[in-house]
Amino acid sequence: MCFKKCKINLMIIRGGKHLMNELDFQGKLYTQEFKEWIIKFTKKENVYPKIVELDPTSFCMFDCPDCINSNLIRKEHNCLQFTYEELEKLIYELHELGVLGIIFIGGGEPLMHKDFSKILYLCKKLNIKIGITTNGLLIDKHMEAIAKFADWTRVSMDAGNPKTFNVVRPNRIKNSFNIICKNISTLSKIKNGKLGYSFLLIENKKLNYSNVSDLFQAAELAKNLGCDYFEYKPMVDENHFLVKYSDEFMNELDNITKKISLLEDEKFKIIYPQSMNQYKEKNLVQYKKYKMCPVTYLRTLITPYGIYPCPYKRGYEKYNIGNIKENSFKNIWNYYKFENHCKEINACKDCNFFCIRDKLNQELLKLVKNPYLIDNIDFGETKDVFV
Repeated sequence: MCFKKCKINLMIIRGGKHLMNELDFQGKLYTQEFKEWIIKFTKKENVYPKIVELDPTSFCMFDCPDCINSNLIRKEHNCLQFTYEELEKLIYELHELGVLGIIFIGGGEPLMHKDFSKILYLCKKLNIKIGITTNGLLIDKHMEAIAKFADWTRVSMDAGNPKTFNVVRPNRIKNSFNIICKNISTLSKIKNGKLGYSFLLIENKKLNYSNVSDLFQAAELAKNLGCDYFEYKPMVDENHFLVKYSDEFMNELDNITKKISLLEDEKFKIIYPQSMNQYKEKNLVQYKKYKMCPVTYLRTLITPYGIYPCPYKRGYEKYNIGNIKENSFKNIWNYYKFENHCKEINACKDCNFFCIRDKLNQELLKLVKNPYLIDNIDFGETKDVFV
């Protein structure tokens, strides 16, 4: 293991101090919920993840040209999904192992699972926090459960009007953009958790289209629909490296960025992506000075086709440590994380792309190297467990 001291790069978010603190990784790490895990990890004792990203299904009704998971959704694994019984067994097991939160995300659309509402109810029953990333089209089918149980829901839109939406998110559902907007608006009025509108900055040079001109319109729409925040982020390629945009794209983005900050108020925040700083520094590569990735012990990804300690490695068989359809999560985790390290991620070698959890890794490695620092940490309380 390589534990070299590294300078920590802080997340930059324009405006919205309250939301910034809640979404900041390091700001949420030093809490009572994570204290025991941190102590065990620095002592190199067996630990289990506190946060799990879970793909209930790999099915999706959209055919997005820029989807980095398209090979998983349509080709390689031929659309797999968990049965409710498998998910029920898994969630009970995760609860027993101390998992605090589950993010329903996916190589597919999680709301396409017919038992999604039942799954949310089970998590709530076990006091597991819930995050949801969705394309929004089926929110109305699970409206009551999402409104009652989700701690946050983020809708991936990538457009500000139907015309652009049909280009970046092609599908066979008539008026899909308007349906999603209606779903967001309805959910905003009855939700208990936070609601966000997500915008991926797309420039497809092969197909000659871009959505950057929609950015302000999308942010304004998000506010009008009742969202708590609007976030935008750059594209990555199939290997998760940030893509290089044209100068024209970046100039337009810079101008719009200044405008959308004016939309902020006490109830609505704009989340400026940490990764955009790489473009300002003209450095799209992020070299790591450490080998071990502590975050792969803190959170993991479970899919119908395998378990991947890092979501960036979804679909890479090299990092697939097992399948809960064949063995228990605990047995798989214990073997590959604490007995046989043959599939361990080497951050120095395997992760030269921009990783949003880099600073969290550096913070945890600092504690591994200097465990006495834990005695000086004031572990507080938090309502948000997602790091």
